[in-house]
Amino acid sequence: MIRGRLILSGIADPLRMLPDLHAVLDVAEVLWTEHMDSEQLDQYNRDMYRPDTIDKASGELIVAPAGFDAEDEMAGFDAFEKMAGGG
Repeated sequence: MIRGRLILSGIADPLRMLPDLHAVLDVAEVLWTEHMDSEQLDQYNRDMYRPDTIDKASGELIVAPAGFDAEDEMAGFDAFEKMAGGG
């Protein structure tokens, strides 16, 4: 479904045409959440973006959840790229 919508938008090969994996994930998140009502979206955001890791005053990250520091994220992207046949 996601690939079909991307193709209809002119992006036939998202892993090669989008600038980075963050863009692919952004598209997937929009498609995943577009039909949620506000309560479902609030719950999704609470589950996905843990508020206890963000300083409410500054909006800055206090601590990255396990597996989500910059090095872990890049290692995950590299692994996904290899699995998907890129790089």
